[in-house]
Amino acid sequence: MVGSFIGIVAGFFGRIVDEIIGTVIDLMLALPGLILIMVVVSLVGSDYWTIGLLIGTLTIPIFARIARSATLSVREREFVQAARLLGASRVRLMTQEIARTVLPSVLAYSFTAITVAIVAEGSLSFLGYGLQPPTPSWGSLIAEGRTHLAGAPWIMLAPAIVMCLTVLAVNILGERFTRKDT
Repeated sequence: MVGSFIGIVAGFFGRIVDEIIGTVIDLMLALPGLILIMVVVSLVGSDYWTIGLLIGTLTIPIFARIARSATLSVREREFVQAARLLGASRVRLMTQEIARTVLPSVLAYSFTAITVAIVAEGSLSFLGYGLQPPTPSWGSLIAEGRTHLAGAPWIMLAPAIVMCLTVLAVNILGERFTRKDT
C-alpha cells in the first residue's frame, strides 16, 4: 500500500515530485536487498517483525514503479478529466478515480511479491540471518537437513519441495486471479 500510494502521488503530480520520488526509488533499487537485510539483522537481531518489515520495505520501490506507470497512463483519460472538471479535489481524484484503475496492476504484481518474500525469508534463514530455531522456517529446516543429506536426504528435500510447491501454488493462484478472460 505504501509503494502504491507513493507511485500514485509521483505519477499524479509529475515534474519535480516525480523526479524526487523517482530518485529515491532508484536509490532503493540500487541497494542489494538480501545483503542489506543481513546487515540490519546482524545489528538488531531477527524476529518476525524485523524480517517482515525489512522484506516489506524492499518491495516498496517496485510497487511504487508499477503504480506510477499505471497512474501516468490514466491521469489524462476522460473519466479523470471529467471528475476534475466537476470539481473533484486532488485527493478524490487520486483515491477514487486513479487508485481504482491502478489497483488491478498492483494486485497482479502482489502475488509475485509474495513468492519473492517467501524465497527471501527462506534464503535468509538458510544462511542463518532469518528466523532462529526453534522458530520454524523452511530455510532453516533445509539448512539443518543439509547435514543429513547422505543418509537421509528427505530431511532436506521435504521442506524444499513444500517451499517450491507453495511458491508454485501462489503463482498459479495469482495467474488465475488476475486473468482477464475468466
